[in-house]
Amino acid sequence: MLTSQTNNIVGYLPFLGDIDAFQIPGLWILGGLLLFFIIEKLCIHDSAEKEVEGYLNLAANVIDNFTHGVAIAGSYLVSLRLGILTTTCILVHEVPHEMADFVILLRSGFSRWEAAKAQLATASGSTLGAILTLCANASVTGCTTKWILPFTAGGFLYIALVSLLPDILKELSFKESIIHLSLMFFGLTSMAVVSYAMD
Repeated sequence: MLTSQTNNIVGYLPFLGDIDAFQIPGLWILGGLLLFFIIEKLCIHDSAEKEVEGYLNLAANVIDNFTHGVAIAGSYLVSLRLGILTTTCILVHEVPHEMADFVILLRSGFSRWEAAKAQLATASGSTLGAILTLCANASVTGCTTKWILPFTAGGFLYIALVSLLPDILKELSFKESIIHLSLMFFGLTSMAVVSYAMD
């Protein structure tokens, strides 16, 4: 998504007189980053009760899945290639993420069946996000794709910087660091292959 927005911004470079057109994608990226920061600050809690932690986790999942739905729908509105790339990234991210959330719910006192039902319920957030995105695009043709991708990219950038990067930087084992770098290159290569195949 960031690559897509970078291409859009570069497209404005020969016409720097149009400052608004040049700044808008960057402002939406910043807006997405700031909104995710605000949401996380509002969700921070001091309670040590496991049950509360489970419900807060579910609430965060609904928001997370909503943004995923927005990202997927918005990407397909731009192009099939970008849609497939975004869907692939989210699937790779969500499989281990949902497994971890399931364990959190079990530790919070949920039964296996209750945890499974709760996870399915939170998945509806992605459907809602996709529907709202498609409806917005239908009502104002082309308007949606101008802000959804940079806005969502900003949100995902925040997640990467706050949730993933600190854990990676804390890793002192040389072997684990090599594994992290290898997986990063694997991810980049995979996206490049998919992008090339869809060209």
